[in-house]
Amino acid sequence: MKQPRIDSLAKLLALLLGAISVTVMWGWYTHNGFVVQLSPDFTPMKFNTALSLFLCSITLLTLNTKFKRIGAITALLCCIFNFITLLQYPLGRNLNIDTLFVKPFLNSPMPGRMAPNTATALILLSLSLYTCAVTKDFTKGRSFCIALTASIAAALGMVPLLGYLSGIDIEFSWSHYTRMAAHTAACFVISGIFISTYAWKKSHKPAMWLPIPICVGLLTISISLSA
Repeated sequence: MKQPRIDSLAKLLALLLGAISVTVMWGWYTHNGFVVQLSPDFTPMKFNTALSLFLCSITLLTLNTKFKRIGAITALLCCIFNFITLLQYPLGRNLNIDTLFVKPFLNSPMPGRMAPNTATALILLSLSLYTCAVTKDFTKGRSFCIALTASIAAALGMVPLLGYLSGIDIEFSWSHYTRMAAHTAACFVISGIFISTYAWKKSHKPAMWLPIPICVGLLTISISLSA
């Protein structure tokens, strides 16, 4: 895969994430349950999740362009926003950011709040994208860190996605919280795998470390399934 090709794929992925996130946000404002939830038995993608994915799509779109500083800012905003969201769980407090932009029309245990594994995956994805945006020289160490964080995000999405595809609830360790939506999980898997590949292809020296992020991702899946 040549670098011009992977740069084009980054833009295609940005358009895909942008289209999904904008559609979901539109669904929340218009009370369209199908685009938000996909199925009555599925967990809806929260508005803040869609907004975060939209910020990530901007970063992807601006990679290797003169606007990559804007992409770095959107990735950083996404990271901070989701860190605050995740912080609400251990603090046991509502910081009033879950319903900041829209009032949820679907019932859920924590209205408007994304699942903790969703927030964690978004933090990891935004960190990897931020590093991509600010990196001029993709050294082995930097490329490895990008791929590692992205592979964990992909693994966090793979677990609930397997559950949706098999019809079995396998998010045991997150079961007492709100759950990850199906289309959210799919976005994490696709984005995480792509960003890992992106970092590997951009590494300017022969990168023999790629099996390590793959193994870490598989280990994350195994731990999540056994928890």
